[in-house]
Amino acid sequence: MRKSTVLLILVLLISCNNSSLHKTTDQNKLLENEEKKLLKTDLAFSKLSEDKGMNKAFLTYCKEDAVLLRKNAYPIVGFDALQKFFSQVDSSFTLRWRPVYVKISASADLGYTYGFYEFFLKAQADVIESGTYVSIWEKDTNNNWKYVLDSGNEGLGK
Repeated sequence: MRKSTVLLILVLLISCNNSSLHKTTDQNKLLENEEKKLLKTDLAFSKLSEDKGMNKAFLTYCKEDAVLLRKNAYPIVGFDALQKFFSQVDSSFTLRWRPVYVKISASADLGYTYGFYEFFLKAQADVIESGTYVSIWEKDTNNNWKYVLDSGNEGLGK
């Protein structure tokens, strides 16, 4: 092989390597930003639950085909079923939670959060139930995070 051909191959390999390194760095930044956005969304979801009630929060942040998994119940599937489930008055209690972990897919359109929740009566401010939760999130057509599955387990909370 001629020296010029070897030199050309080396230059191409180095530029390809730098290009893929740059793409990886850009992808990592994108994923970090999306994880921060998802974390903020979950925190805003909890804040809405505290301020305006659990019913409004769960209906505001769900996708049309969302699923809730609740104790001693069949899965609650879809917006209409969620509306029916959340039709009870929720002004005497508060549900709040705190995400402690967030992870999103490489495509940045699917993710999950998990953390701790507390359920308490407003009049007493005593926690009557606490535990852990997980929410699976997907982006909607407006590029906003909406939950597609939510579940919690009564138990140890922090």
